[in-house]
Amino acid sequence: MRTQKFNTKNQKIWFASDFHLSHKQPFIWQARGFTSIQEHASKIITDLNAVVGENDILFYLGDFSLNSTPPETREYFRSIKCRNIYYIWGNHEANVSAIYQEALRETFSPFLKLIPEQVYPFKWENVTFLGAYARISINNQPIVLSHFAHFIWDMMQHGAWNICGHSHGNCAAILPDNTEGKILDVGVDVCYKQFGRSCISFEEVINIMQTKSLKVVDHHNSETT
Repeated sequence: MRTQKFNTKNQKIWFASDFHLSHKQPFIWQARGFTSIQEHASKIITDLNAVVGENDILFYLGDFSLNSTPPETREYFRSIKCRNIYYIWGNHEANVSAIYQEALRETFSPFLKLIPEQVYPFKWENVTFLGAYARISINNQPIVLSHFAHFIWDMMQHGAWNICGHSHGNCAAILPDNTEGKILDVGVDVCYKQFGRSCISFEEVINIMQTKSLKVVDHHNSETT
C-alpha cells in the first residue's frame, strides 16, 4: 500500500469522525447536548466551517450520517466549505456508500462494461475516498488512518500513529489523556469535550501524541522493519 504524503506548508490539516448526522437516536444528539436532530447537524457543520478553511485538508474517519437519504447526505457534504475531504469508511455507511457507488457508475460506465466495486483513491466533488484504511505521512510523521482503533498497526514500533474514531469517547485506551501508545480517538464526542468544536487540528494532535509513550506489543521493535 502506497503512503500518501502531505505537509502543512501551504495547508492546515484537520481530523474528524463520527458525526452521525441525522441519526434519530437520542443517545447521539441528546447526549451531545443538542435539543433536536436538526440542531445537532447544523451546529456540527457550522463549528467545522468556523475553523476548517476551503483550502485546508480534512481527514474524516467514518460514520458521517445515518437515517438520512443519499441526497440529504450529499447536501451535508456540500455544506462543508472544505474542498479537500479525505474519507475513511466507518461501519455506518449506507448513505455515503450509495453516493460513492453512483459516482463510480457515472465515471466508468462510458468506458467499461463491468463497473468496479471499489477504486481508491477516488474523488467525488469535495470528497476523496481512501477505503477502510490508509497510510499517510504529514511532515514526515507516519500515520495509519482507520475508523476502528488498532491493537497493532504498521510501523507503530517506529513511532507511527494510529488515528481513529468509532468509540465516541468511551474507550479509555485511545483518549487524549491515555499516555500508553500513540493512538488517538478523534471522534466528534472527544473533540467537543477537549476543544469545544467538532474537529481537531494536526498541531493539537502533535501536542497530545507528545504526551504518549511508544508501545510495543509483539516481537516488532525499533530494530525490525
